[in-house]
Amino acid sequence: MLDIEFLTKRDPFHGTVFYRYRSGILRPAIFDLIRELSDRSGGICSLYESDDLALNWSNDQPFFPGIRICDLPAPQAARPLFKRLKPLLSTPPGEPTIILMRASAYHKGKFPGVLLVEEPVIAAENIADVLRYLANTSDLADANEIVRQAAFQKYFRNWIKNEEKVGLPDLIKEFDRSILAYSEPDSSVFNLPNQADPGPTDRSLVVRALGQFLDAQDASARAELLRAFGLRKNRGWSNQEIADDLLIASRKVLMRCCSASGHSSPKAGLKSVSPEAAILWSTLALMSANQIAPDRTDAGQEERLPILLELEHLCQDFVTRVADLADDPLAGRWSELREACRQEPDAGDDETVIDPRAALLHTMLVEGAKRHWLEWLNKIQRSAVARSTQADVVFQCGTDHADDLNNFGEVIGQRRIVEEIRRRFKEDQHKRPLLLSGPPGSGKRSLARLYAKSLLCEDRPATSMEPCGSCVSCRDFSRSSSFGYLEFDMGRPDILETSREKLYEFRFQGFSERRAVLLKDPDRSDAATDAFLKTMETKNTISTYIVLAQEERHVRAAALSRSARFRVQKLVGPDARRLLARWLPSDRIDSEVMDLIALHGDGRPGLMWHLSQLVMRRSAWTLAGAKALFDLEWGERTVRYLRALLGEKSEEAQALLQEIDSDPVRTLHHIRTVMYASVTRGALSEAALLGLKGTMTDVFDALGQRAAKQGIPLETLWGRLAAHWRQDDVIDGPSLAAAGREADLIVRGVR
Repeated sequence: MLDIEFLTKRDPFHGTVFYRYRSGILRPAIFDLIRELSDRSGGICSLYESDDLALNWSNDQPFFPGIRICDLPAPQAARPLFKRLKPLLSTPPGEPTIILMRASAYHKGKFPGVLLVEEPVIAAENIADVLRYLANTSDLADANEIVRQAAFQKYFRNWIKNEEKVGLPDLIKEFDRSILAYSEPDSSVFNLPNQADPGPTDRSLVVRALGQFLDAQDASARAELLRAFGLRKNRGWSNQEIADDLLIASRKVLMRCCSASGHSSPKAGLKSVSPEAAILWSTLALMSANQIAPDRTDAGQEERLPILLELEHLCQDFVTRVADLADDPLAGRWSELREACRQEPDAGDDETVIDPRAALLHTMLVEGAKRHWLEWLNKIQRSAVARSTQADVVFQCGTDHADDLNNFGEVIGQRRIVEEIRRRFKEDQHKRPLLLSGPPGSGKRSLARLYAKSLLCEDRPATSMEPCGSCVSCRDFSRSSSFGYLEFDMGRPDILETSREKLYEFRFQGFSERRAVLLKDPDRSDAATDAFLKTMETKNTISTYIVLAQEERHVRAAALSRSARFRVQKLVGPDARRLLARWLPSDRIDSEVMDLIALHGDGRPGLMWHLSQLVMRRSAWTLAGAKALFDLEWGERTVRYLRALLGEKSEEAQALLQEIDSDPVRTLHHIRTVMYASVTRGALSEAALLGLKGTMTDVFDALGQRAAKQGIPLETLWGRLAAHWRQDDVIDGPSLAAAGREADLIVRGVR
């Protein structure tokens, strides 16, 4: 079965599903489908490592019933893991199980009793089915109508005849490109290339739907806007990509609305939208983007709210507030706006290239300054005082970085990467690209810059890896003016065009003996990455490429095959404390505060640095003070609530429930978190629970006492409470209070 058929049918499955993908472009859609099927059956999705899955293969009475997912790594690393799982495939699993693995020769063939799902290789016999699937999930206007036209079908029959066989990503690109290039925007008629060339058109469904919504503000326009984002989600876009697209579309509509000065703008669907209304929407979108993707790195983190629900709330909030444009349409949200304005892009990586949030904020400030007679627009200006929003460069010959590492002795916890760099200097072999992957703030860019600085150092001994720090090159590097260091952000939409001159120069030897080229986020522009790959294939020996990516699996296979690949490790335990000791006064600060920063900062140096600076500015030297500063007191409040609940103190529990968090949805998340931690008898996975191990053990003991009183196993009572707090019908204070009363009845054995 092809994965597009599996995604289209959306049927529940039993037994084992083995998904063999090639590019992995539909992996997010597969994960979304598994979550949907789990919700439909009342179960949950559980991620299993291969060893855990093998041990629990036949277990038909799991603690959390649902669907099991085993996501195996790259083929080379997955081979021994799959070898252990292969004998089990002939026996039915205890629960529905899906195994995901990149296609490789050693697991070809079929397995009896296993539903095999594969990413297709596009050929003449299956291209029509794939095109229909792409049309159903496309965010391009009228794609379903265009795909049925004879001219469109003829175009792709000829295209696949010339290409013979292609991968799904290449077909998706050609599908989008052909509709944009050869269909008429007004009639949606597809013209073969030799018949017409209407030129580039803006057919973004999101931009058009957003313009219509701001104009009409009715339920139909809102539904069309949500549908546009829903299509992107179905196509496999991540929350972060959707958040960025929201910001980009908001900026386009804002610029068109302001340039139109209230007159009709048919291209954007705008007729009577005032610039002030467009600025209000942009401001709300800026804050909403932080809710949609609060962390740019952790895709596995539980969402605060489902993404389309967040967008629905955004639309409702705009409709409610737009009537107060003459007064204060942002009443009650100013503190949230200040935080959104001050949020740095990719915290800790110190990027200076503009991101969608900065671009939208900059346009808001420029247009708002032209309308200074409205006090709320002036207040937006004041809210953004700490944020620089202009960045007009695509590449930099050195980048400002006040906290650069001076030598490799300052590197903590990255032994394998340091050993690789040491070997390169010892053997004088720097031609092979170095790929460092890790979330924002993990320190990969600091490592890359230190490697580049050493590479360009003029007085470094031949086999040494340490920069001297005093030569002209080292001083220029520290002043961000090194001639031999180039940095490219592959996420810039104009990266290929504006970098052509530099790409041409790479074909020839330069004036310097070495050149270090840093490529950031190569997964965000396949075309630009391909162009740089061609320069890597040349015999030019002076350029060393350093590639930075958040996730290695998102980088094109051709780039991976050329690179030495390393994952930047998180800092834990003593390593994290050593780093924090550089920034914090160990004689004044409690040791637990360092543990709190390391845990809350997810072991990432960039985030830990920002948190430590907050501690220093506020003098939060105690654990209680630091928790209050980071808004992590919910852990203690939640533990107090559960102790009161299990102690059958109904009134006290109800009062404490309302104090956990001002947001009822976050309250549910906090309760689930503490309940799961209590089952492990105090094992820590949340910073808010630091220092509460003893009280969480008390919660577990109280749970056992209540279960014994009802005459049922502890696991049964725990499972009932866990299922109760997994419900998603809590939306406000009254519904949270009702959920609290229901939990009280469960503890008392009435339910």
